[in-house]
Amino acid sequence: MSRPVRTHDNSLVRDYLIAQIQTEGADPLGWLEDLLNGPERPPMGVYKPVSAFIILRLLLAHKAITSEAVRASLSRQKMATEGKLVAHRYALHVTAVATSASKTIGKHIEAQRELLSVG
Repeated sequence: MSRPVRTHDNSLVRDYLIAQIQTEGADPLGWLEDLLNGPERPPMGVYKPVSAFIILRLLLAHKAITSEAVRASLSRQKMATEGKLVAHRYALHVTAVATSASKTIGKHIEAQRELLSVG
């Protein structure tokens, strides 16, 4: 028996980012890089840090983040240029990073809403 597919609801973050870009002309890449890397770049692990552009593209494209959806998105370009799919383990890694970023942005949105409702 296999594990159930892990799905992260990204609809709140997706709608927020689209609204920010459309209404305010915001460029979220700068603060997204800060969010992903923190004050310093993390030490090199198995993979180099995931590009903020890739994470932004995934956050804007998917209402629900799953490893299969991420793998399909990442594989489109690789299939066109190299004729092969992205490795499953790399897709899992990028999924974890995208999910973490989505959760952090979601917490920021909720905190911002609380501040606006109180004040």
